[in-house]
Amino acid sequence: VMLVGQKAAPTIQTFCRSFLFKIFGLLAGLKIVNVRDPAVAKLVMSSSNQKGYTLENRIATPAWLPVISLESVDGDLWWMMKKNFKEFQKHLPSTSTLQTIVTTNVKKMVEEHQQARKKITAETFILFTIEVFLTYLFGDKWNKTDADIIVAASWEWRKEIAMRGQGNKQLKEKCVHHVVSLITNSALFPLFGEKWEEPQYFSLVLQPYLISPAINMVDIFVAMKHLLKGQKDPLLKGEGVREFMKVALRDMHPFPILERYVDKDIVLNGKVIIEAHTQVIMFASEIFEKSTIFGVGERACAGADLAKTFIVSAWSVLQESISDGVFCPEEGHKYSGRNNDLETNFS
Repeated sequence: VMLVGQKAAPTIQTFCRSFLFKIFGLLAGLKIVNVRDPAVAKLVMSSSNQKGYTLENRIATPAWLPVISLESVDGDLWWMMKKNFKEFQKHLPSTSTLQTIVTTNVKKMVEEHQQARKKITAETFILFTIEVFLTYLFGDKWNKTDADIIVAASWEWRKEIAMRGQGNKQLKEKCVHHVVSLITNSALFPLFGEKWEEPQYFSLVLQPYLISPAINMVDIFVAMKHLLKGQKDPLLKGEGVREFMKVALRDMHPFPILERYVDKDIVLNGKVIIEAHTQVIMFASEIFEKSTIFGVGERACAGADLAKTFIVSAWSVLQESISDGVFCPEEGHKYSGRNNDLETNFS
């Protein structure tokens, strides 16, 4: 694996990553470049909309089945799903609506747990996340059984995507059935009609708005709580929350690898820095720029605005319940893509 850029200081993790990807590249017959310079990373992500042939293609795509992850696929399927996703987004409520739902629900959750002297564990937080997005998508046209099934299935997807074991296929399929039923009985149904039963359509709801938030949000909030210990002013507000969120995402994002396949030379200042037909990998913790945490270009995170709204709104309330021992998302947390569940690995 060739390194491009030396912005981040080499660590044991850097060497382990490079070694593992070198072995992977040799076995797969791929030329792999690890980009570490933020300027080069931005250029690569802006120049290519292909994820390529590494982890997203070989691990994430099959792990997501029967869902098709918009974040992982390439080619004509990605173009079609991206087009439909943009059309779908036009029929959803505003981010201010999501902010209201998050704030209302998180305050209620904290009050209930404080009164009962109970902890908000990983399971509790994931259920809260799913209930927020179900309300955002379907209003009050869902029930607790729907939420519980999605939460249970999210653990199975999380486990398989993070390479911690085989996910339960029956539970995943049951989750899909419930979500398709919710769509069928909602105002969203006329948009694509009977096509909602097809993977490339129901996945537009399941992946970005339900399963990905269920997987990622708890990891992110565990990271934020961990990093809060080093803050001089533990209670953050407004822009302070946003900046703190970016640091947590950069340093401890659950799935921290950005991938692109470049089919044309990447040129910077008149010099070819990455040759055509190269698989590029970039680690969020090495790029060292907050502006790239959700990616750049056409393959930037599709749900970035909603994710930021959710995180800032929820953290603004939850951070105040850490000192009294109520907010404990690290308890019961498992199958992290990093070591956020305290099971350290090379990522």
